[in-house]
Amino acid sequence: MNCNYIKYLLMSLPLGCYAANNVADNGGKRNVLVILCDQLRPDFLNIYGGKMVETEGINRLAQMGVVFDNATTASPVSGPARASIMTGLYPSSHGVWTNDHVFNEGLDYLPKRMTDNGYITAAFGKLHHAPANDSKGFNIYIPMEESRLKDNEPYVRYMRKKYPDERIQRYNHFSKGLSFAKPMNEHYDYWTTDNALGFLDDFNAGVFGDRPFFLWLSLQGPHGPYDPPKELKGSADESKIPDRIKVSMDELPSVIKVRSPYFNNEELLKKERLAYAEKIKLEDNQTARVLDFLKENGLLENTTIIFSADHGDQIGDHNQNQKGPFPYPYHQNIPMIVANHPDLKNGDRCDALVSNLDIAATCLEIANDTVPLGLSRSMSKMVNDKSFQREVNFAEFCDSYKMVEDKQYRMAYFPFEGEIMLYDKVKDPYYKKNLGRDSKYDSVKLSFMKHLMDFQIICKGIKIEAQDFTNEIQKEVTKKNPY
Repeated sequence: MNCNYIKYLLMSLPLGCYAANNVADNGGKRNVLVILCDQLRPDFLNIYGGKMVETEGINRLAQMGVVFDNATTASPVSGPARASIMTGLYPSSHGVWTNDHVFNEGLDYLPKRMTDNGYITAAFGKLHHAPANDSKGFNIYIPMEESRLKDNEPYVRYMRKKYPDERIQRYNHFSKGLSFAKPMNEHYDYWTTDNALGFLDDFNAGVFGDRPFFLWLSLQGPHGPYDPPKELKGSADESKIPDRIKVSMDELPSVIKVRSPYFNNEELLKKERLAYAEKIKLEDNQTARVLDFLKENGLLENTTIIFSADHGDQIGDHNQNQKGPFPYPYHQNIPMIVANHPDLKNGDRCDALVSNLDIAATCLEIANDTVPLGLSRSMSKMVNDKSFQREVNFAEFCDSYKMVEDKQYRMAYFPFEGEIMLYDKVKDPYYKKNLGRDSKYDSVKLSFMKHLMDFQIICKGIKIEAQDFTNEIQKEVTKKNPY
């Protein structure tokens, strides 16, 4: 097959380009596009109240579908979160408990399922699996894996050919002083989108026959390095960048205290937050480029789009940087939009408790695949059927952090330390007052601890003898696992 969309690929990958033969007829199925950003906190986006940078592309998506206001990551660190997206399982089940750790054997994966459903499946950008060239069943995979593929990293090879006099070792070679030193169209996220657009161009030309596409565009940004191209400098309003949230470090778990850095240079931190916002503009531009192509080539009407992130970024809030085992909304919360879905109203919002775990079931439902994938739930079904919504949502990172929340409270439990952090999300949206040691909330904490126990049992696999699986127990199990 002639793959025009890998025009920048300077090597042959074992998972590169091939034709999938003898697949089922698509039956008129919709195309599915997932746009996933890395380390994108929702509060910097217009749709979640951010005013520091205009995100026209993401705003357009929101106008085309539903924005979810209670979306969290299944795990606040990249590798585990992305494994949850692929499997519909939490880290305790899929085994990717930290970055660069392999999956448990015998699991079912979203891209393989979409391929089996008759889709031509393609991934461009960062999957963050271990090993780095593991596509989990995508027909086509052109990675940008932070140089985890070393000399086989396609983007690095592309840039080495373009700049042969440079000693380029890693993808971020041209990230200098909170800026990208080369033209914007050579930035790794622009390059990744170029390849995705090349694939769409081939799709539009009929290269893949009658099959619908399942396209996974996974952008590296706004994850550090905070290196927006020079063309986007000034795109964010520095006066509207929120001051970082500062709180007392007293009465916090040791995990939080140990991870808390000391920020001695507030001016540098302000510049980093500004550069982060400008890099969001870069990711927004890529979103707009794809939307424009779909519209101009008559593909938009039949394409459902999911926009989200693996997790957010602290950028100094609560004296924390990047991400880790803490419950703060800046990195535990994620953006979530389901756009151009035939069963959803345009411009709507939903307060259901959803997770990036739910991307899988939402995609499979569009493919008319009703077989469950882990604990993932269809977000469109949650919008239209409140009885299908979760009572509580979960997240975890390793065995150092277990989180449970409902629509009012969020609690984090730190095993072996016995510490609890509890916040009223409604009254205290910036998480300034930890209620974990306040006896007035003991009933809330006890209820959440019961949920966490149930959650751990579900993750390991429920084993109850038939005579003990009473109607009452079945009812409660179904609430947490409707399948």
